[in-house]
Amino acid sequence: MHLRTRRFCRLPNGLLDCSVMPFLRILCPVKKKSFATSVETSVQHKASLPNIIKFSYCPYCYTLHGWTPDEAFFDETYETSEWDARNTRQLGR
Repeated sequence: MHLRTRRFCRLPNGLLDCSVMPFLRILCPVKKKSFATSVETSVQHKASLPNIIKFSYCPYCYTLHGWTPDEAFFDETYETSEWDARNTRQLGR
């Protein structure tokens, strides 16, 4: 599974910090496959998204699917790499 992400960099305290901003994913109810929506957010900010219905075009069944942020999820690859990155930074590696 390909993880669609965008990198952004900022310079807090003069240090370069490149982070990954993942796309939220939803499950196609017809084909039972996950796909990326157009919404990019961090794991920390997902809970602050308004819980209103959004629509995303499905590349599998070629239709729009309605979804809310409560139903959306992140790719397991991102969640694992984000956990590893946080722990590596905390350990000073």
